[in-house]
Amino acid sequence: MKEISNVESTVIYPWSATSIDMIINLIDGKNETALIETYDSYHVQNIPEANFTLLSKLNADETWGGNISTTPIVPQIHPMEDVVIQEDKSLVITCFAQGDPYPMTSLLNISSNQTLGGEEIDVNQTMFIAEPKYVGSTSLVDGRAFTGVRKFISITNVTFWDSGMYACASENIAGSDVTTFKITVFPKPPGKVIGLYAISLTPFEIAVGWQAPDDKDFEDPGHVLGYHVSVLDEYHVVLREKNVSDTLMTIQNMAPSTRYGIQVAAFHQFDEGEDSLIPVKTPDIPKLGPPQRILMKTLNSTTIQVSWLPPIEVIERRIHLRAFRFHYREVGSQQIEEMQLDKMFTNVSIIGLMPERKYEAQVLAMSEDAQISFTDWIQGNTSRESFMNESVVPPPPNNVYLNLQNGNIIVSWLPPFPDENILVRGYVIDVFYNNTKLQSMQVDHEESSVIIYGVEMGVLYRISVRANNRAGESIDQWEELKIPVEQVTKEPVQNFKGEALSSTKLELTWDPPESGVFSRFVLSYTLAGNLKPELPGGGNLPASSRSYIVRSLRPYTGYFFQITPFLKDIRGVTSNTTVVTLTDKPMAPPTNISLTVLNATTIRIRCSPPETGKNGPIIQYRVAYRERDFRDNILTDADDNEELDYYLNGLEQATVYEIRVRALTVNGSGPWSAWLQEKTAKRLPVLPKIPQNLTASVTDNTVKLTWSLPDQHIGEITGFVVGLGRFIPEVHRDSVTKDKTSYVFDSLDPETVYIVSVRSFNDFGESAAVFELVTTE
Repeated sequence: MKEISNVESTVIYPWSATSIDMIINLIDGKNETALIETYDSYHVQNIPEANFTLLSKLNADETWGGNISTTPIVPQIHPMEDVVIQEDKSLVITCFAQGDPYPMTSLLNISSNQTLGGEEIDVNQTMFIAEPKYVGSTSLVDGRAFTGVRKFISITNVTFWDSGMYACASENIAGSDVTTFKITVFPKPPGKVIGLYAISLTPFEIAVGWQAPDDKDFEDPGHVLGYHVSVLDEYHVVLREKNVSDTLMTIQNMAPSTRYGIQVAAFHQFDEGEDSLIPVKTPDIPKLGPPQRILMKTLNSTTIQVSWLPPIEVIERRIHLRAFRFHYREVGSQQIEEMQLDKMFTNVSIIGLMPERKYEAQVLAMSEDAQISFTDWIQGNTSRESFMNESVVPPPPNNVYLNLQNGNIIVSWLPPFPDENILVRGYVIDVFYNNTKLQSMQVDHEESSVIIYGVEMGVLYRISVRANNRAGESIDQWEELKIPVEQVTKEPVQNFKGEALSSTKLELTWDPPESGVFSRFVLSYTLAGNLKPELPGGGNLPASSRSYIVRSLRPYTGYFFQITPFLKDIRGVTSNTTVVTLTDKPMAPPTNISLTVLNATTIRIRCSPPETGKNGPIIQYRVAYRERDFRDNILTDADDNEELDYYLNGLEQATVYEIRVRALTVNGSGPWSAWLQEKTAKRLPVLPKIPQNLTASVTDNTVKLTWSLPDQHIGEITGFVVGLGRFIPEVHRDSVTKDKTSYVFDSLDPETVYIVSVRSFNDFGESAAVFELVTTE
């Protein structure tokens, strides 16, 4: 027996026969020789555990003989089960038919009336069809053989449109068979939403938004129908959930200052996609502000309407309002009337009030979290319009009077008689100048007089007054007044004087002229002195004024003031006075500053007062000086000319010093000058001179020496050396500073002769000594 070669695979089939890719025959092992002799292209394989032999045939349409029955057998298709699969998965459909001769098989999509057949691959490489043929046995005992076809259809990335009823049909010369099955393809779940965000709009509302995932066409059953939104607590327990179709929603009735999780997942008619989760926290409830824009409107003589808007926090939905409380009372009364109003009300009408009275009202807001806020009290009054007639024009005013006073005309009148109960809203006043209309003015009904200013002398003025309302104006009420010609007073003001209040302000006072007529004062001022330039200030003052405060003046400056009475444009007699403002601290640094080096330790400093802004007598100067490792300042008096001439001593030799100066008045210091630099001279090698006037006083055990300074500058001396000896001078030496001019030797022997001495010294050496011979007591 020959071994079977080129066998691709071995497959276990449900009828318990062993087969290979192309099994074409099944015979008794005893007849294998005849088959081999007849067809050399057949290959025989022995199966030890069976009593039959399998032959491999290379071509399915070849005829073969042997000990096999050639009676045709009607095809029989094995039953096929319904398939349920998700789109984008791979699907393999197997249609198995057995019969003799080989049956032809085909697959049909009944729903789309499309036949799936042949051995081709579609253009999208999503479907592969194979149809291997074989020979099989129904029993391992009797060796009865059959021929069959197994049709494989492999579909990758199935879609919803592959769903439907399918049929597998098989046919040969003996007959045909068909079986049906159903394929159901569910769309895959929608994608995950992107860009999910959650914003706490208020303590009670959260705005949630997101972007839709990549979606399919609207006709596709996998098209996103909506979104499943869930609200979770901080432990991820679902508190509420809702399906929405939009990608933006507001979640209301949340708890303030609470952490939540917002979960969103897209869904279609078959499934729900992966969810997205975002945390969010609601803010605290803010402080409740008062109701807004509270207004009072008078409806009639006994009714006032009050309106308002809720607090801004309520309008913005950051606080839940519970109710309003309304207060009102008559102005001046302590008795408050109160109303409780539902939160939906934003106005209330107060009825049964007294006419022509003032009332005030207040609105309180109360929130659900027990906060209370309130508005300020606002006032209103009951109106006249509700009970007075305005359908006709009012009658004219009564008793118009013209009165000339201080060069002005005072126009006064009485209102119309109230018997007719006609409303008057106001009055119109016309002024005629020598029969030419000069001006017209309107005033409210509460006014009963006006003033015509600046009338001219010798002119006839005609003035009319009319009452008006919305229906029109009343007839005129005329009065005439001719202004007499008068002469201005011939006397000046009395006791005109001024007093300085500060360095920039003074007060002028005066008494009016004792007789004559005047309508105003004209005040002017200049700088005191010869030039007297004009300065801003002054102007017209009322005739009733008796004082005037002048501001923004210069410190420590004399001013020349004039005041003149006028009658219209007629000038009177002028009075004048001079006032000096008080001193102040200087406004500028000293001038003409000079530094002169005198020697290695002294610099002479000179300067003058500020040229401008001195603001008073300069009484002192402050001098500041510094070098690299030292700084100091001194205060010194100014001389009689308010200048500085100061010797700065005790400086270091060959050292650069920076010096600046500022001036002082009794009010304080002015600004510093700029820093100026000067370098001290280098010290010359000068030996000290001999101390003078050495004297000695003794006791039984002490000797006290005293002396005077040498005849030279103290800066050239560092100190003094004192000496003591019995037989040899200066056996014992000691030094003292230059500010010491005495020294005491103690613990001496009594009745003993001593030689004492003193000499001066500096950096360059010592002077000669001055000796004295003394004897202790």
